[in-house]
Amino acid sequence: MTQRLVATVYGFVQGVNFRVSVKKEADKIGLTGYVKNMPNGTVKVVAEGERSRLDILLKFLKRGPIFAKVERVDYDFEHGKPKFSRFTVKRQGSLFHDQICAYNNFLKNFFR
Repeated sequence: MTQRLVATVYGFVQGVNFRVSVKKEADKIGLTGYVKNMPNGTVKVVAEGERSRLDILLKFLKRGPIFAKVERVDYDFEHGKPKFSRFTVKRQGSLFHDQICAYNNFLKNFFR
């Protein structure tokens, strides 16, 4: 049965290849959905698939890629019809704008 994981990842998670790493992990374990940087410095993840696969992704989100420092992950599991056909990285606008926002949040986290 397909379930949906909706998660918000807090910490040093922008500007450290977090989204790309989440996409690679989701693709590797066969999930659909998206990952997106949020303006407040968090990363939002919505993933769909079997619960056992979502648990693998959740474990990865709590750890993150090598340069990330995850402080916490707020998450919930939902039931419903699948909405996604693949896993994507959503951007906050153009690639340039998206990268500027990510590095701005990276610097805020780095100097706090």
